[in-house]
Amino acid sequence: MIVVCQDVEEAERKGSDLGRNILTLMDTALAAQNILLAAYDQGLGTCLIASFHPGAIQQILHLPQSIVPQLLISLGYPKVNPQAPKRKNEVVWFNEYSHKQ
Repeated sequence: MIVVCQDVEEAERKGSDLGRNILTLMDTALAAQNILLAAYDQGLGTCLIASFHPGAIQQILHLPQSIVPQLLISLGYPKVNPQAPKRKNEVVWFNEYSHKQ
C-alpha cells in the first residue's frame, strides 16, 4: 500500500487557498499517475482508493496534522492481466472538434 500525502500547510503557504484546495489535488494525481506507470512497468497491478478516513490513516502512520493522506494505492501481482478495452476512435483537430464513429 502506498499512501500519497500532501503537506497542506506548506501548500497554503506557497499558494494560499488555491494551493491548499486545488494544487495539492493536482500534485496527488500527477504523483499517482507516475506511481501507477512505474508499478505497471514492474509487473504490478494497482488499485486507487479514495474512500478512506484521512484522520485514521494519519493516526495509524503517526503523521503530523499538516500531512494529509489524499489517496491510497494498493499494489500486488495480478493472477491475470486482462485485455485492455477497445478504445473509441475520436479525432480532435486544431481549432475544431470532429467526432467520427
